[in-house]
Amino acid sequence: MKAKILAALVALASLAAPSAAQTATFTANIEPATLASFCQEETHFVSCNGTLLRSLVLDLDKYVGKPWEFTATLAGVECPIWYITKAVPAKGTLVYCGNAVPGCPIRMRVGPTGVIGQWYLWYSATPDFLPIDPVLGTAMLGGNIKFLATGNTFGATATYDTTVPNAPGLVGLNIYAQGARRDVGPIGPFTLTNPVCFKILGPSPPCILPGC
Repeated sequence: MKAKILAALVALASLAAPSAAQTATFTANIEPATLASFCQEETHFVSCNGTLLRSLVLDLDKYVGKPWEFTATLAGVECPIWYITKAVPAKGTLVYCGNAVPGCPIRMRVGPTGVIGQWYLWYSATPDFLPIDPVLGTAMLGGNIKFLATGNTFGATATYDTTVPNAPGLVGLNIYAQGARRDVGPIGPFTLTNPVCFKILGPSPPCILPGC
């Protein structure tokens, strides 16, 4: 059942896409678009996703470096560009740390910590950008979405620790992950986190103890 929750939301977003995808609320880290592109309109993009961004009302450079919750409208001349109109502190965040090498430990942490809540994690080998609604946000996983873990957030316990399987066939695989969280006491609505991503590396990098 847990494995199907985000997949069902993605399916719902896909069905609604023709009429509802003109606006989006999403949580993400963003990065400057420093490479030349065909679009020649974007100034930033969503980390671990590639969705193109621009704003006529905000200096997006001020929002680089940590997750924010953005509101945006779909526009663009040559390409689909999401024009950001609003940015507020993220209600749910996800960070990744460790070296993704077969046999090494990695960690993902859902935030904010220090509050009582509930969280879920999913992963996929494919990114996407599927707006759902202003409360839940935007699903950023596509393809074959799989359930990873669930738990509670309070203190420093909102972590998922695992070891990369010691399987050479995984080397080079890109992994995309996204979470959802909600407050408990009183129970609030779920909101999707920013996505994180990593590539499973070859055997040469050493294992490092996850520090997030």
